[in-house]
Amino acid sequence: AENEMKFVPIDPKASAALDRVKSLAGTWVSDAAPNDPGKSIVFHPTSGGTAVVETMFPGSASEMVNLYTADGNSIILTHYCAMGNQPRMKLEAANGKAMRFEYVGGDNIKSRDDMHMDSVTYTIDGDRLSEEWSSCADGKTVDHVVFAFHRAAK
Repeated sequence: AENEMKFVPIDPKASAALDRVKSLAGTWVSDAAPNDPGKSIVFHPTSGGTAVVETMFPGSASEMVNLYTADGNSIILTHYCAMGNQPRMKLEAANGKAMRFEYVGGDNIKSRDDMHMDSVTYTIDGDRLSEEWSSCADGKTVDHVVFAFHRAAK
C-alpha cells in the first residue's frame, strides 16, 4: 500500500561497524574513579538498531552524548559536546581492536580553527575499553585525553 513505511537497507560495511558499537551496550565504569557514576559511560542502541547513543559521564555537570549512525559504507559519530558544538566524525580506520573516527564537519563550528573535538579512537579489548580524544584549535591538536573503562558487572 502507498502508506507503508519503506526501509533503506544499511550498507553491509556500515552495518558491521555499527554492530561493533552496539556490542558495547551497557554501562562502562571508569578505571580512575570506579565508585563515581558520573565518570562512567553508557551505550544504548536505539531507533530499531539503526543508531547507538553513548552517554558520557551521566548525571554530572560534564554529561555529553555521542550518536552513532550509518552513513554510506561507514558510520558517523556526532559528539554533542559540553563546549556547545557538535563535531561530526567519520569512521576512518578500524582493525580487530580499534576504531578511529576523524572530524568531517560539525554544527556551531565556524571553521576548523574553532576549538572542537577532532578525533577519537576506541580500543576494545574484551571487557576493557579506552577512548582517546583529541581536540583541535587554530588548525592543530591542543589537547589529548585518554579515558579507560571496564564493563560493569551485570
